[in-house]
Amino acid sequence: MRVVARCIDGHIIVDWQSQPLIGRMPAGNLLFCAVTVFSGQTFAHVQNVATFLNMKFMSYTPFYDIQRANLIPVIMETWKTHQQCLFAELRHTENPLRLCGDGRMDSPGFSAKYCCYTLMDMDTDKVLTFAVVDVREARSGGSGI
Repeated sequence: MRVVARCIDGHIIVDWQSQPLIGRMPAGNLLFCAVTVFSGQTFAHVQNVATFLNMKFMSYTPFYDIQRANLIPVIMETWKTHQQCLFAELRHTENPLRLCGDGRMDSPGFSAKYCCYTLMDMDTDKVLTFAVVDVREARSGGSGI
């Protein structure tokens, strides 16, 4: 919000803003952008919230570019570190490794595009790895079904 009070001659008496500007954009908008880009929400959802709040918001391309350049590498590095710890923990146990796996299509009841296959340790109930595969690549073995 910005309030500008002028005298009869047009001189500015008061120029007050509810938040500082960074360039020409209110700092609150930048905070909103940062929080929403890293929230894991889809662009469409965040854009709806921004529209409801009557806030200017970035377009589709920079939204996903920022996620791809900043958020996803951090998530992947964190996952790799966590996965290495899980593998080290399993190497030091005396028990045999018992694994179970399951695949799930991304949209039950519709024409799915991706399958997420998860492999889990049955004794600890911890996910050891997963793969997201295009369903055109996930062919059933042997039976042709």
